[in-house]
Amino acid sequence: MLTRTLPAGVSALFFFALATIADCRAQGGEIPAPQQGSTQVGLPTFLLPVPGGTTTTGVTFDQLMLAIQETLSPGKPERALAAPDKIVRALKYTASELGQSKEQVETFLLGKWPVKNSEFEIYVKTLREQGIKVHAPFHWWQRGMKADYEKHLEDINKEFKADGKLGPKLYWERHGDDLPYAVTDEQGKSIAELPVTFVSYRDAIQFAGWVGMRLPTEAERTRAARGDGNQIWLWGSNKAVGDNFTDKSLTLLQLANMREREVKPTGTVKSTVGPFGHVDLTGQVWEFVASPKMTFGPINGIAKFDAEWKALMKDKIGSQVKEKPGQKDNVAVIKGGSAFSANDPIQLHIDARDKLDPTDALDVVGLRLAKSLKPGYDLLVSWVSAGYDQTMFGADQAIDYKNQVGVERYVLAENGFPKEYHAFSFAPVSWLTSDKNPSLQKIEEKTQQSPIAIGTIATTEKMLVPALPANQLYTLGYRKEGFTKELSEAIKAGIKELQTAEKKKEHGEKDEGAGDNKSKGPDWRSMIAKYGLNEKDLAAGAPAFVRVNGYEIPTDKAAFIFQDNAGKIIAHLQTSSSLNSSSIVANDLLFDSAKTKEGAKAHVELRGCVPLQAGQKKGVSFKLEFTIDCSPNSPEVPWRLPQAANAAASNTEVGTNNSVNKDDKGN
Repeated sequence: MLTRTLPAGVSALFFFALATIADCRAQGGEIPAPQQGSTQVGLPTFLLPVPGGTTTTGVTFDQLMLAIQETLSPGKPERALAAPDKIVRALKYTASELGQSKEQVETFLLGKWPVKNSEFEIYVKTLREQGIKVHAPFHWWQRGMKADYEKHLEDINKEFKADGKLGPKLYWERHGDDLPYAVTDEQGKSIAELPVTFVSYRDAIQFAGWVGMRLPTEAERTRAARGDGNQIWLWGSNKAVGDNFTDKSLTLLQLANMREREVKPTGTVKSTVGPFGHVDLTGQVWEFVASPKMTFGPINGIAKFDAEWKALMKDKIGSQVKEKPGQKDNVAVIKGGSAFSANDPIQLHIDARDKLDPTDALDVVGLRLAKSLKPGYDLLVSWVSAGYDQTMFGADQAIDYKNQVGVERYVLAENGFPKEYHAFSFAPVSWLTSDKNPSLQKIEEKTQQSPIAIGTIATTEKMLVPALPANQLYTLGYRKEGFTKELSEAIKAGIKELQTAEKKKEHGEKDEGAGDNKSKGPDWRSMIAKYGLNEKDLAAGAPAFVRVNGYEIPTDKAAFIFQDNAGKIIAHLQTSSSLNSSSIVANDLLFDSAKTKEGAKAHVELRGCVPLQAGQKKGVSFKLEFTIDCSPNSPEVPWRLPQAANAAASNTEVGTNNSVNKDDKGN
């Protein structure tokens, strides 16, 4: 239970590190870190690799019961049985951890430390300089700008008089975009090296996307803390300490007395380092993990949970829990415990987790950044997680993250944190149709009625051809050239009737037959209206376009359609290339130079492939070309390209879909 709620460029050495992780671990050596540098263009220097492998997530009833007893009575856990009410209380809010599973986690990168105030400040400062509204964390204003905060107290009392102590935070939530800030405490001392807090889940996703990263999945963060082991506590693999919570545990965590129970500069506590070198994995700040479904339930699904619940119900004390924990919707998941968890140490074990409203920003919750090896992958994941209009998608159709392809480029600040991020990313849809016995011809004919989604594009750069704004998510759709048979017939009937009516009008005759004609067959007016057309469009003969949601799409050639994240079609790209039947091949993206009147720009050739149906080996391929308003790949401005990433990652998938077992998941 979260009890604290309110306050008063590719480096060669980096890939060498990935390649030698297994050797280093086998020999007991340290895992090499990414090469440090100042303003190098490459991968951020604070990321450490987490090698792929099988990780245990969740706990058994016996493990959880012992861990609770140890925290209630360190050194003599059996004595905790004398206070069953405390055990029951702890079981109630840890029950979602019940049910153990082996998760396969692919190699990924994880921030060595939770995001610092100094790093989050780069984001806030850059966006504000660009005129973009963004909240600075609450304490940067309340404590860092104490005089300004006190100046606003009268306004706070007027707006939130009935809310008491909540007033200042509610005022910040309403006006935070315009409030000044300083990354200091009340005495003016820098807090730059402390983990950032007062960041909501929504804020965390947007920030992660801004730096081309994402939040780690729960399984990924667990792997960073547990590695290949099965220990309950972060220090459990240390034989000298043991996998237990004892009287010495809080001393090791520097949380033994009240003065120590505060957020510290990152890396201060040496006992909170994980097996791969990541610091502050417990007892510092709670950290958000990715919650694609925004639900909180049993960590490894109902089936595994129920098996452990039965064991709990057979226990004399455990049976007093009575009700199973229900699934909570529209919540974010946090892990790691905080400095304030010393008051309730069960929050400090590896599988500890809690839930939080996605809009809440608390003084004990921060974030840590994760990154996949595939360029542009994480930008797409984070932006989609922040909210994506999928109205063009079919029922049960999804983004195929596994076959994402992209390019990216970092420019780093002196502290190694990104100050610029550039990327173009594409992921196809999971399949093209759910129809029985489909053919490409039938699918294409259907697109004449309604365009189909074939993929999703995320770009930080403005596109020149077609003309599209920067920093956007787009659904990429497709429509075959020409008209459907029914529309062609309706257009012919409409033109004939309108021409007849016009001739009669010229001769002063009344058009008495129009109503009779309409009653003899389908209403051509209703038919053309289905395609966004009207009588005026037929005045000069057969139109050369249809309208979809008010947007004109030419019909002389096949068109690839771009729908923005508000569900509005804003551009199209006509091409002589259409959809082609093929076997399933990997998506690819060529990134080179294009000559424009503005000079050399980036040219992207996208070679996409979508399975015809879910699980089929038959696919539909296409090719598209774009011109992007950014520097092309060169020795002076190097980009991370798909080929380099694929060589390093061996086509592995990391992220939202990398750690799902056969059981149903609760979050």
